Amino acid sequence: MSSVNQSVILEEFVQNANNDEMFYKKNDNLEEFYVIPISLAKTPEISIKELTCIFCKNISTCPLKCKDCGLIGCFSCIKNFGKKTEFNCLKTNTFHIFNQLQEESQKYFDNLLISCPSRESNCKETLLYKNLKVHLDKCKFWKGTYSCLGCGKFDILSEIECHVLVCDQITWNCNYCNMPFKRMELGMHLEICDSKPSQCIKCNLMIQNNIMDKHITKDECLYQIMMDMKNSFNGKSYSSYFIKFK
Repeated sequence: MSSVNQSVILEEFVQNANNDEMFYKKNDNLEEFYVIPISLAKTPEISIKELTCIFCKNISTCPLKCKDCGLIGCFSCIKNFGKKTEFNCLKTNTFHIFNQLQEESQKYFDNLLISCPSRESNCKETLLYKNLKVHLDKCKFWKGTYSCLGCGKFDILSEIECHVLVCDQITWNCNYCNMPFKRMELGMHLEICDSKPSQCIKCNLMIQNNIMDKHITKDECLYQIMMDMKNSFNGKSYSSYFIKFK
């Protein structure tokens, strides 16, 4: 094969690899990627070693193979972790030198039968690895289908369901005044909410904060005190009540 053809093939591979990297990226601003857990593999006769990325320990996406030890790495993982000494090649004790997969190794991936990575979000499809991106482009459970109503984050359903439980930007209505507040502000609001009931220090009734001052001066508070006194007198002496009341 001529050097020109090799250059064209390499350029095409890098372009495809960059496209794959963007496809599986969770956040444009962070080096976080969706992964394909090895548990999704449905073809037991295929060697796990031939599929597993040595960095993320998942099924490799856009895989490359070390020319010395034969281990596999994701294109994105190699970019992020390939120069870290803890991942040195076991044969050369230095950085791995990764090459494109040979035809036989590529077949391992192409013929791998896997469950859709969105299976926890109810996608029941089983497909070949080589068809994964085509499927995910159409899968309604894959990333981008669901968004957080608070911060607008896009993700697969199972991830969004966990995210909304902690998102500070989610809006909740106060249980007492029904006014909307972001989760990060709701706690502070509840401490001062005028519609939240508090216990009257005189009659022990639960009264809304915004009318507490008027309540204490009203007959209802005095009436409740008198009723409590009446109930307390049953079976007790007057003196014991007043000692307690004081």
